[in-house]
Amino acid sequence: IIAAVWFFWPAQPENEAARRLLLSLTALMLPFMLTICVLALLSSILNCVGSFVPAALMPVLLNVGMIAALGWLGPALFPGEPGRQVYVVALAVVLAGVIQIVLIVPVLRASGVKLGWRFDPKDAAVRRMLRLLPPVALGQGVLAFGVFIDAQICAVLTHVEGAPSTATWLGWTFTYPLEEGALSAITYAQRLYQFPLGVLVISLATAALPAFTRLATREQWPQWAGEVRQALRLAAFEGFLAGVMMIVLAEPIVRLLFEYGHFTPADTLRTGFVMTIYGFGLWAFCAQHIVMRAFYSFGDVRTPLAVSAIFLPANVALSLALIWVDTIREAAFAISTCTTSTLSVVVGLMLLQRRLKVPLVDRATALAALRMLVVAGLTAVVLLVCRPWWTDLARRLDGTLLSRAAETLGLLVMGSVVFLAAAWALRLREVHLLIPRR
Repeated sequence: IIAAVWFFWPAQPENEAARRLLLSLTALMLPFMLTICVLALLSSILNCVGSFVPAALMPVLLNVGMIAALGWLGPALFPGEPGRQVYVVALAVVLAGVIQIVLIVPVLRASGVKLGWRFDPKDAAVRRMLRLLPPVALGQGVLAFGVFIDAQICAVLTHVEGAPSTATWLGWTFTYPLEEGALSAITYAQRLYQFPLGVLVISLATAALPAFTRLATREQWPQWAGEVRQALRLAAFEGFLAGVMMIVLAEPIVRLLFEYGHFTPADTLRTGFVMTIYGFGLWAFCAQHIVMRAFYSFGDVRTPLAVSAIFLPANVALSLALIWVDTIREAAFAISTCTTSTLSVVVGLMLLQRRLKVPLVDRATALAALRMLVVAGLTAVVLLVCRPWWTDLARRLDGTLLSRAAETLGLLVMGSVVFLAAAWALRLREVHLLIPRR
């Protein structure tokens, strides 16, 4: 990594200091790569034995370390010297990685896991894992590559202030379809939909995979299908809940989190529009993780890779087609992602049912999805009706941050209560799974 940066980053006077800083920090933080990989391995072992909370709490230590280094330790040790404070943050990250390992090892031992070292590349389990590793890595890489391509398209087709408004490519002269800030709007909107996805659904998928795998290993396919259906329903339920909030409350959420300094009300509208589009596809993003784990549970890592690879060109093509529409512009990337994610969920479920001959979308699941859609629609109506008077009430409070927080958090609580109450009234069992009765 260091050699690549050294040889390929142009050695010009204006970026020499930045290059040297990056090289120094990279060398300093390389041990963190080892600790984070070991932590991932040990956390996966805990998940396999049914212990999820300790592994889930480990990243909190990393966040606390970074916040402490940024907000207190760095300024205290080197006041007024940001160039040296950044080294404090880097060291805090490395130290937090070591502390994570130190704390998780006793938890493993308490769970009955015996740790040791044995190098045996001919072991059947190791060889099977190594065979499965490349397709899984490529599958995740395809998703990351899609995000990377979207960012490059957005950057290339964005008009920069002061530059010509037109460009020529292969003899074709065109006007740049995007204005400055497009990539920021997309990035901020992605971070906002990834928050509920990571907190709720990734946790659900992580907890569900060991159960899927145990049933698949025993070839108990009816029970396996029941577990997958339940996880799908719960993921879709969470997706509809978070999605309707993103659709209806996109503007106040973005305003509360980002509209400060150079982030203007116009930026809020742009980011909120993209966020709204992502909200329509959030249920598919959630279900996609469950479908992927369903394949992984019986060792099929190539089918998810193939599905992702097939839809990647379609995603790019749809973005390039819609980006020129005046009313869409940067939201084209959200539309294409939602569309291809929905199609990949449908195709994945069809392939699973065809291969295992078990129904994954039965009548009860379809009716539950329909009721979730009704609940989401009812929640949206209530929020749209109540939002004006609640916003007016919140803006009477003193202080911009306080009024924004009261507006946004109040509407989020209101929407959640309405959604859960309507789901309970329609007898959706996901309510009891999320809020278990004593």
